[in-house]
Amino acid sequence: MLLRKTLAQKSANSQRDRSRRNGFGMAEAVISLGASALLVSASAAALSTTGSLISNTEEKTSLRQNASNGLRLLGSEVQRSLHLLISTKDAQNAELAHTDLKNPQYASSLQECETLAVARNRPFRPAFGIRMAELDSPVLYGLSTSTRGNGYALERCGAPLTMDGRYGEVAETYISSILEDIGVLPCQGNPDTCDTSTNPDGTEQSLNQIIKQLDLDFAVIANHGERTPTRVIKEPAFAIETDAARKLIKIVAPSTQQAQDNPSYLEIKNSLRSISRQDLHFAAYSRASKIEDTDSREQSGVLNGAFFRNIRSKRVRFLVDGSGSMSACILWGSGRGQRRTYWTGKRYISSRKICALTRMESLQNELIAIINELTPDTMINIESFSSRGYLNHRGWKPSNNGLISLDDDSTRQSAISFVNSLNDGNVTRWGGTHPWDGLNTALNDQETDTLYFLSDGEPSTDPRGGKWSKKDFTSTVDSYVAKNDQRSQKITINTTALGLDSKWMNELADRSTGDYLMIDKSYVTVAQQ
Repeated sequence: MLLRKTLAQKSANSQRDRSRRNGFGMAEAVISLGASALLVSASAAALSTTGSLISNTEEKTSLRQNASNGLRLLGSEVQRSLHLLISTKDAQNAELAHTDLKNPQYASSLQECETLAVARNRPFRPAFGIRMAELDSPVLYGLSTSTRGNGYALERCGAPLTMDGRYGEVAETYISSILEDIGVLPCQGNPDTCDTSTNPDGTEQSLNQIIKQLDLDFAVIANHGERTPTRVIKEPAFAIETDAARKLIKIVAPSTQQAQDNPSYLEIKNSLRSISRQDLHFAAYSRASKIEDTDSREQSGVLNGAFFRNIRSKRVRFLVDGSGSMSACILWGSGRGQRRTYWTGKRYISSRKICALTRMESLQNELIAIINELTPDTMINIESFSSRGYLNHRGWKPSNNGLISLDDDSTRQSAISFVNSLNDGNVTRWGGTHPWDGLNTALNDQETDTLYFLSDGEPSTDPRGGKWSKKDFTSTVDSYVAKNDQRSQKITINTTALGLDSKWMNELADRSTGDYLMIDKSYVTVAQQ
């Protein structure tokens, strides 16, 4: 009996020893199985999170590309047009009868678009039209619901465009989407006080029903011409504005109570949560506009999309003029609004005359469009120059120590916010034209390989602080070319002279393998034909 117990104990001890030699005892095995289960769960959660991140990134990229492509097409048509067409709440000026969307001559076009919309079982509400010289019928832009069904869309109804940008010879009219996923405005205050439209049976109205009843008539506003009504909960996060002559179109904040840092936007949502949002910044004007300041007799002008050309670099700096002369008006409207200050070419004036677009506003529109279009792997720096100590002698803070990648939406939005801020404050405190700090910083940055340098006037001083004169042209260029030659990789310097022909900027670009662009009235006229 004792022998059997001894043998059994030895056998048990032998099994425990083998388990230890094999790496696990019973307790370790149980712990191992538990840990494995936790590891599998954590891995599954990580894979799920990674999948969500990839999906969200794709949605953001898609949304940004949607905005970029849609606004580019809209801009190209507006710039080729004779004028806009709108419906208005106010008594129609006889001189503007040809711009009235309710004019009987446009009735057949409106009816044709309505018929197409009914056939596809989705609404099309004309928001504005564009009168083209090449076409007998106008091109209409209207609001509808998005293809996803949980947002809105801006659509185009009219003659088709060919791949080379011409209008097709076929007279057939088409409806096509321009901007998908326009946001749905949420409640802006206390949810208990938000008025949500309902049907007679008490059910909440669908987006289709809201679009069909949406007020799209323009109304005169105090200081900017005319705009579509303020939007409320569940309506599209989209509003447009035009000048009194109906030559200009801007996409603006959906609410007149909101500041312009709450603009119209595109948005993709998953249930009630926002996955991605893309703000809409846009302004363009028709080719029939006289883009000049007749009061100062300047030959100034700006073509949307003309300041910075052929951007191919992934390591690029933008050095832009933030001086007070950038407040010069390049597109005057008619009528009077709030008093504003402008540069006339010789001095500042305070006027109630409505300015539809200033040099600074046109620069902002283009730079914002570029920031939205640049790929996530692009690294940029933005700096504004004026006079030391003045409002616009500053850089975009995240890029103060070098180039910043646009691989994050918050970074991209930060860059846009900086560009928008260049129009803030009293224009007489924006400063003079002192580009030297910015040029020195750019040439000292070894990461940068391309610089875009824009100025609308001759420098206020030479690089040493003395009075600027023609004698400084060659020596200044020689100095910066020498600095460029000392770099391990030379910077390509592209220069844009706005409203003047700058000899030294031309030479600087030429000797730095860059392009020189002079923007004046004659350039705009040629570019828009």
